[in-house]
Amino acid sequence: MSDIPMLVALQERNKDGLKMARVTATQAEILGDDRSEILCAGGNRGSKTFCAAMRFASIARDVPVQTMPDADGNTQMIHCRLKHQRNRPLIMWCIGDYLPHIGQVLYKSLFEPGLYYRIKDRVSGGWRAWNPVMYPEDWDREDEREESPPLIPRSEVEEEVWYHKNLRQFEKIKLKNGTEIFAFASSSA
Repeated sequence: MSDIPMLVALQERNKDGLKMARVTATQAEILGDDRSEILCAGGNRGSKTFCAAMRFASIARDVPVQTMPDADGNTQMIHCRLKHQRNRPLIMWCIGDYLPHIGQVLYKSLFEPGLYYRIKDRVSGGWRAWNPVMYPEDWDREDEREESPPLIPRSEVEEEVWYHKNLRQFEKIKLKNGTEIFAFASSSA
C-alpha cells in the first residue's frame, strides 16, 4: 500500500486550522454541546473566542474537531453538527455588537490565519498547536512558533458579499458545501 494518500492528508491537515487544532476536555464539553445557542463567559484569555470560532467553523464546514490525547494517548472526534444537520447545507448567522466587530473579531477568527499558534514538533517533525501547558518546553521555543492556518480556508469559499471589504465586514459568505454564513450588527453603528 502506498503512503502517498496518507502524506497528502497530512499536508492538507497542516494547511487547515480546524483540522490541526486539538481541544482540551473542557473545550470539548462546549464543542460537543447539542444546544443551538451557547453563551461563552469567562476571564481574559480564557479561550472563549477560540471555542466559539472552533464550534462555528466545525458546524459550517461539517468537519469534526479532535481532542488532545488523554493519559492513554487516545483522542476523540467531536461532531459539532447535530446528526440531522450533517451532509447538507446550512444557513448560519454571526451577530456582532457593531460592524467593526464583524471585521475585527468574527471574520478574523474564522477566515484569517492566527487564531492560535503552531510549532514543529521535535519528535514527529510535524506541525502541532503551540501548547506550553501540555509541552512546557514550548516556552523555550516561543520564537519558533507561527500563526495557525485559518479555520475556514479560502479554498472552501464560493461567494462573498461585503458591507465593507477593506474592513473585512462581510454580509454573506457562501461555502462550497452550500452553507451560507450571514453577519449582522446588533447595533445601528
